[in-house]
Amino acid sequence: MNYPGPPFESYRLVLEPLSPVHIGSGESIEPYEYDIEIKSGTGLLKVYDLSRLLGDLNDVQRSEFLRLTEQNDFVAVRRWIRGQVQPQHQRFAIATWPALASELARQLDNPKRTGEIHLMTRNGGNGTVYIPGSSVKGAVRTAVLDAALRSSTIRPAVLLLAAQNHQDRSGTSFESLVMDYQNQSGRADIRRDPFRQLHFADLSGPIESTFVDRVKIVRHEGAVSEKPTDILMYREVTGCAIMGEQLQFSGEMQFWTALTDHGRIVSPNDRLPKTFTVQGIAAMCNEFYLPRLEFEAREFLHGSTHASQILKLAQQLLPHQCLIRLGRHSHFECVTVSEPYHQPVRGFGKSRSLLGGQLPLGWAKLTWEERAV
Repeated sequence: MNYPGPPFESYRLVLEPLSPVHIGSGESIEPYEYDIEIKSGTGLLKVYDLSRLLGDLNDVQRSEFLRLTEQNDFVAVRRWIRGQVQPQHQRFAIATWPALASELARQLDNPKRTGEIHLMTRNGGNGTVYIPGSSVKGAVRTAVLDAALRSSTIRPAVLLLAAQNHQDRSGTSFESLVMDYQNQSGRADIRRDPFRQLHFADLSGPIESTFVDRVKIVRHEGAVSEKPTDILMYREVTGCAIMGEQLQFSGEMQFWTALTDHGRIVSPNDRLPKTFTVQGIAAMCNEFYLPRLEFEAREFLHGSTHASQILKLAQQLLPHQCLIRLGRHSHFECVTVSEPYHQPVRGFGKSRSLLGGQLPLGWAKLTWEERAV
C-alpha cells in the first residue's frame, strides 16, 4: 500500500512522576534474594540472582544447602545463602531510608514475616526501570472513555444497563457501545476500536531512579492503620517531584493517522469512528484526573504540604500536558469511569494506601513534546 507520507505521526512522550509511582513487574523478592546494608547514613537493598548463586555452588556447598532445606529451617537457609553471595551474584541495588533498612534487616531472620518486596518493571538487558507504554495507554483510555460517556447521545438507561451487565465496568462490550465500535450484532469489532490509532512505547528512565519504602493504610480521618497482624507491604517506587527529584521517563507515542484519514483508508469498514488529538487527550485526562486529585487531597491528605505541592504542579499544565494516575494503589475512582456507571468496591472511600503513611502513589505529568524526527 502506498501512502502519501508516513502512516503515523510521532511525538516524544515524557512522564514526570509527581508522587511516587509503583508499576509491578509481577516479580517479588524475599529475604533469600536480598541483603541489607546500612552505610554512612544510607540504606541499600542488594538484590542478587539466586539461580546463578545456586548454580555456582560446589558439591560440598550444594549438600549443605540441601540439608538445610530438608530440615525446613528457613531462617538458617536465609543466613546460609547470604554467606555464599559473591559480587558476581548481585543483580542490582536499590536505595532506601536508613530506618526502613533497619526494619527490613530485622525481618531477614524473622520466620513470622516474609519480608517480601515488590519490584518495578525492569529492562532485562541493563536492569534499568521503565514505565510500560501499556500502563500509560490504560490511564489515558479510562479518561477518554469517561469523557465519551459524558458526551454520549445514547440514552442513560441503555448505558446503565450495559454497565450493570458487566462485572468489569470498562469491559469491551460496554466500552464498544460508548466508543461506537460495535458491529451489527452488538459485539465489539476490534478493527474499529478508536484506541488502535494510539501506540505508546515503553518509557525509560535514569539508572538510579527508584527506592524501596513501605505502603501504609491510612483511614479517612487520617489515622494510620497498624496492627501486629497487618501485612507489611514493601514496594519499589520511583522518585518524584514532591521529593525534590525532577525525574523524567521518556519514550514515543504514535498517532496512526492512516486509520482515520478518509483519503488513506483501505476500506470504509476499517475506518475508526473517533479521531484523537494531543490537545484533546490532554484535556480529557485533566478533566478526569484533576477533580480526583482534589478529592484525595481534601479527604485523605488533609491539606498536607505534599497535597499542596501536587495540586500546584497539576494546575500549571500547558495544552500539550496532562495529569494522569497509573500503577498500583491508584484507587478505584481513578481506574474506572464516573458514577452511575461504576459500582464502588467494598470499603471504597474509607482508606488510602500511602507511601510511608504520607505520600499518595501514581500521580504523574505527561507531556507530548515536539514530533520525533
